[in-house]
Amino acid sequence: MGKIILRFLRVNPNITKNGMPISTSRFGARIEKNNPKKQLILAGIIVSLGLGIISFTLSGSEKQPSTTVSVQPIEDLVSVLVPVRDIQVGEQLNSSLFRFEKRLGSTLPKGTITSVDQIADKYARVSLTQGMIVTEEHIVSSKPTNLITANIPEGYRAVTIRVNETSSVEGWARPGANVDVLWVGHIGGKQGLTTIVENAKVLSAERQVDSNTPMGASVPSTVTLLVTSQDAAKIQLAATTGTLSLLLRGDSDVSSSGIKTALTIDDLLGRQTSNPDSKIKRGDGIVKIGDQAFYLIDGELVPAYKLQE
Repeated sequence: MGKIILRFLRVNPNITKNGMPISTSRFGARIEKNNPKKQLILAGIIVSLGLGIISFTLSGSEKQPSTTVSVQPIEDLVSVLVPVRDIQVGEQLNSSLFRFEKRLGSTLPKGTITSVDQIADKYARVSLTQGMIVTEEHIVSSKPTNLITANIPEGYRAVTIRVNETSSVEGWARPGANVDVLWVGHIGGKQGLTTIVENAKVLSAERQVDSNTPMGASVPSTVTLLVTSQDAAKIQLAATTGTLSLLLRGDSDVSSSGIKTALTIDDLLGRQTSNPDSKIKRGDGIVKIGDQAFYLIDGELVPAYKLQE
């Protein structure tokens, strides 16, 4: 702004042929070059104009809205323990096997391990892969004997049955699959079957615990199931009085098998069975297989529901 004022104050003299000064024009006003009073008035006007421009510029800048940066709150991150390498079943845990990582709290499963104290004197119940989130279900206080015992909860038992291509569903009843157990035997003197266990988990097949069985693998001859202690007893008893077969379930199917009562050859042919009340002898008892009750008549199992028909 100082340069502008000096420029306006600069006056170039114009000399006529006879050497007399002539008037000079600035902003439409004619001012005599040798008139100091008029030049002083013009300088005051120019200075006032410059100060006005500066004042306007400053006031305009003050009216500009300031930029405000707002920080949106984010969900708190939680420090969790993750393995630095793969950890085998039964391996004792210590702090050197883990590192802390930040994870969103909303994505963490229940019982996530967040402290080194939680793994002190603990063992891996299952295989822990590098970088996975470890929960309380993955660790145990006592060292597991093997992978099978590590996966048997309290109140459950592992029971093994013999199978073939048919009874193991072509060998698709593999570790991790869920199955129903059918018992096939003589019911009331006739061939029949009934479901004795529903939704049992396969723990191993031919001692293999890997669920990723390659195509073309041989069909196992034995399958180990995870069932309640009562269902384990049913399976053992049924194996001595008939044959067992597996029905493969879908991965997310938890519904009832639908076979609530025993089926016999009469059910296949649509025949009505006679009432066997007259055959009941003193000393005969009742046998329960699953939820189905059977009368022991002349050495044969007869469904109790047939005695009520």
